[in-house]
Amino acid sequence: MSAAALPGASIAGHADGRTDRLRLPPAATVFLVLTSLVILLTSLYEPMRLDEFLELQTDNVPSVRQLLHVQLTSPISLDPAVYHLVAHGALRLLGPSALALRLPSLLGYLLMQGCLFVFVRRIAGERAATFAMAVPALTLALYFASVGRPYGLQLGFFALAMVCWQSAVRDQGNRVLAVTLLAASIALALNTHYFGVLLPVCLGAAELFRSYGHRRLDAGVLAALGAGAAGLVFTVPFLKPAAAFRQNYYNTAAFSMGFIPRAYHDFFLHTGGTPAPLVGVTLLLLGIALVWMCARLVRRGAVGLLPEEAVFLLMLAALPVQGYLLARYATHSAEVRFVLGGVVGLSALLGIVLGPLLRRQQAMLLFVVLLLVIGARGGHLVLKDRRALEKLQAGMALPKEEGSSLLADPGRAFYFQDVRAFDFANYYVRDADVRSRLVLVSSRDQEMQWQHHDTLALTAVHMAAFTGLRIVPYESLTGGPSDQIFVLSHGDLEWLSQAFAGEHAAVQDLGPGLGGELVAVRFPQGRRGYAHKRIVTDGPVVP
Repeated sequence: MSAAALPGASIAGHADGRTDRLRLPPAATVFLVLTSLVILLTSLYEPMRLDEFLELQTDNVPSVRQLLHVQLTSPISLDPAVYHLVAHGALRLLGPSALALRLPSLLGYLLMQGCLFVFVRRIAGERAATFAMAVPALTLALYFASVGRPYGLQLGFFALAMVCWQSAVRDQGNRVLAVTLLAASIALALNTHYFGVLLPVCLGAAELFRSYGHRRLDAGVLAALGAGAAGLVFTVPFLKPAAAFRQNYYNTAAFSMGFIPRAYHDFFLHTGGTPAPLVGVTLLLLGIALVWMCARLVRRGAVGLLPEEAVFLLMLAALPVQGYLLARYATHSAEVRFVLGGVVGLSALLGIVLGPLLRRQQAMLLFVVLLLVIGARGGHLVLKDRRALEKLQAGMALPKEEGSSLLADPGRAFYFQDVRAFDFANYYVRDADVRSRLVLVSSRDQEMQWQHHDTLALTAVHMAAFTGLRIVPYESLTGGPSDQIFVLSHGDLEWLSQAFAGEHAAVQDLGPGLGGELVAVRFPQGRRGYAHKRIVTDGPVVP
């Protein structure tokens, strides 16, 4: 959806009170084209991730009916239905590829940019709006705009709800269309990711503040908020099958208030880990300064910011705080990407707060610098992703001598235990004969013994239910007299080396291949195991 199609876009209010037909100024168009190009190229070159493979396997099923059946019975990608449905449409249209899977995230990011421009322009003018739509390219949002996960699409729904609510509050354009789209965007956000429940919290707080200030209720807006929030009912059927992973989930680290400074730190400086105490203090002081400047602008009337709009933006910018509370008392876990919608509030606030300064002629230099920084950052990301992809593809080849002898045996299989490594090989290995020999092994007992969780074993069970990939129990390989070829990834989810030691198996290193380390493993004679074939035939075997 373009900015011109948004409610209220045909009549947009300037800070000086003038109204005219909305158009993107040249600077805004340049930023839009630049970010689109960066996201498109990173979508092409960036190696896939485990979560994206799980999305791809889920969304590439033949029909919507089967997709919903998978999510209701054997999910491996634990999100509500909206992103899966949109991605399913993209995959049906363009074929199963990384670009098709990531297309909804790109569209969501562009929708966010258009909505930010509309929202901020009404308050502080074109330059402030252009600055606001450019800011997300300096944040973690740009990273997730090229990832086949729900977060980029949800950014678009958050921003669409923001501008529709503003249209209804300011009574600009078609109010019926504004409140209808408001309800729809809230419902879509709720059904894109479970942390979308924080959006109606932000809007509800702003609307309550508005109702108190005006001493009256806006029935239309409140009805839209209620109707949108009621969309939560569509997420309920997907909660129970997803909850099967909760009991022994791999990510059980204690959840603390350190999540809040880490979220803001990662928004702008995505370095991973926990920020230093000084960084946390600095972020707190910057947050206080932003609140103070926002309140000062409202009091002085320096820009056309309504008090209820300020409340909404501050609530949205404080999404990491709300995400912490939601995780602390309900979900018991959260990731920074779950509260990425806070970038929308921060970007709008920065544009509005800097609005008076951006009206000066010297501010054009800031836009030039901003353009150069985004271009340099984007170019660095594209080159980095391209090199990573080339390295990954080169690492998928088998060793020449050992590979030839291994492939000479028509019954030879290559066994993986790490789902990530298995999915990488299935997607990036070019040789069809080699791909036909890739097998995933799984064992709940071994995973619980060595890793103290059963996430991969449960994922394997669910994958076996609908993917058609080759999956066998690890125990089925421990009773035969011949060598088995395993691929070790040495990742944090792998337990094979510990299991081999526990079995007193003889392990011979064959060198790198298939994205990991090839080893020939011979288990002790007489070890009890399941009867098995050396290579799995049609249909998976459920561990």
